[in-house]
Amino acid sequence: MEWISTGNWKGEDEFEQLILSIDCRSREDPLIPATYFGNCVAPCIATIKNVVLMGENGFVIATKVIRETISKMVKSKDGILKDAERWHDAFKIPGRKIGIAGTPKHNFYDLDFGWGKLKKNETLSIDYN
Repeated sequence: MEWISTGNWKGEDEFEQLILSIDCRSREDPLIPATYFGNCVAPCIATIKNVVLMGENGFVIATKVIRETISKMVKSKDGILKDAERWHDAFKIPGRKIGIAGTPKHNFYDLDFGWGKLKKNETLSIDYN
């Protein structure tokens, strides 16, 4: 996993956002085949004020907010793409954004394209200030 952080600490009443990608292949109707190699992900953005995170139960509350945000998105009766036109509205909320990138489904160190096994994996991103 790679952690990408943008923004600076501002004050106690600022928003913090955790941004992660959700795999949509198994959530479409009709289902997208598991062999599909293309990109089929949706952004999932959990938002909370940092004053809550700094409280006594901040970690517990943060995990609950993240779990509820993911659950709301993947268990929507109207389908995961229902609000696709508004996915990026949450990016407009001012505050610090932390993104999680990567995938547990692709074992990059087990790949072999004929040159031998991978010894080092580096991820490049354009999300740096």
